Amino acid sequence: MAYSGRPYFNIPRPLRMKGFMERRTLAGHITLTARDSLIQAIDHDGVHRDVILPANADGLVYVITSTASGANFNLVVKDTASPANTVATLANGETALIACDAVGFEQIFKI
Repeated sequence: MAYSGRPYFNIPRPLRMKGFMERRTLAGHITLTARDSLIQAIDHDGVHRDVILPANADGLVYVITSTASGANFNLVVKDTASPANTVATLANGETALIACDAVGFEQIFKI
């Protein structure tokens, strides 16, 4: 979809988005839904954990960050394909932007 070319929409004050971020400590793997917050701050609690993305939906975006400290364990972000494809692997302290274009999820960047 292309932009309309209309003038920018200006917001003259800080933007507050209730429910914009979820902070979790996992006891097992997690499956996200389209109703989960854009930003997912996840502590994988000292073991490798999978984060399963929901079904493909055009424009669905997540920012996933590994908030764990200590030993080197990863969050592995996967799609719902069978077998699942790894979209991103996050070490402690890493963050990735994951986006979907209705065909599939893709890691846009990782820091």
